[in-house]
Amino acid sequence: MLLDASIQRLAAKRCGLVTREELLRVGLSGDQIKRRLRAGLLLRMQPGVYAVPGAPSTFEQRVTAACLAGGPGAAVSHRSAARVWGLRGANTQRTEITAPGTSQPRLVGAVVHRSLVLAPVDVRVHQGITVTRPERTLVDVAGVVPIDVATSMLESAVHLGLTTPEHIWRYLSRYGGPGCRGAGRVRSILEARGPTARPTESGLEDLALRVLFRYGARPPVRQYVIHVPGRPPIRLDMAYAPPVKLALEVDSALWHSDSESYRRDRAKWNLLVALGWTLLILTDFDLHERPEQLVGDVIAAHDRLSRVAA
Repeated sequence: MLLDASIQRLAAKRCGLVTREELLRVGLSGDQIKRRLRAGLLLRMQPGVYAVPGAPSTFEQRVTAACLAGGPGAAVSHRSAARVWGLRGANTQRTEITAPGTSQPRLVGAVVHRSLVLAPVDVRVHQGITVTRPERTLVDVAGVVPIDVATSMLESAVHLGLTTPEHIWRYLSRYGGPGCRGAGRVRSILEARGPTARPTESGLEDLALRVLFRYGARPPVRQYVIHVPGRPPIRLDMAYAPPVKLALEVDSALWHSDSESYRRDRAKWNLLVALGWTLLILTDFDLHERPEQLVGDVIAAHDRLSRVAA
């Protein structure tokens, strides 16, 4: 019973998991571990890593088990790390880790990447999970996902306050040499967005920017703020600043279906018009189904307002 209590205490600290080394340290022998496995008192997750019965089977448990089995210095990485950090578009069920040096752990149902430059400075502990730091995650994941997904993840990381463009550039100067997959893509994303652009706040905003760029619109200012005396600041998804005064708001029925959001958005849009702004709504339907016509409307409105302002 004392051994059982010790095992439960260990497992409670880490997604219901214990390692073989920990079990040996609390007093179990190799034969006792085997008997517990046969009796169902321990469940093998990875070589040398076990779960206690009743512990929830979750994504976090799977990636933690793989990381523990990966050996000293291993970290959850790539798409799995993007999900651990909560990055936009990271809905993977994959289990991916990176192991340092030339170690070659053989894991079950997991992808193992090897890196000669995975140093302690490249790793963080987030919500109890050992994971590559945000900047390293962005570079690694950019090499294995489409460029649009990598862009959304970078914007999300900046929006969440996990990193900044300056920190990403600094990291690239150290970990971004020849042969580094993803580094070139991250550089191109940073160069395209510019050093002062505010991060987008949703995947629909990311799509809107891609559509505007693809069909020839001028790049708008992201997350443009209008200060109104006596009122809270108005934040726009995108805008062409004065003297043009053209506001672009992305809109999805899925995101703005509750009555409070509906009222708040309409009040903001009415105030914009009262302040002399022109407002165009970029709906998810238009962005997906009629992008060229939508951008044509944006360009026409911009050209008209530019002529008026002149």
